[in-house]
Amino acid sequence: MSATDLGSRLLDNAARLGAQPALIHHDEITTFAELGRDAALLAQGFLRAGFKKNDRVAVLIPP
Repeated sequence: MSATDLGSRLLDNAARLGAQPALIHHDEITTFAELGRDAALLAQGFLRAGFKKNDRVAVLIPP
């Protein structure tokens, strides 16, 4: 794998591992394909909001 940034790795894994589980939380399963799609949609939203490549974004994950 030659991808060095998180986004590239997510998309690479989505293409290679598709329907395999990426995240499992209780009875909810997110596949690599779903994770890649969601990451791409989030990135597009950031770009539409005016963020540029290499801008930093904080992530708040509830406990």
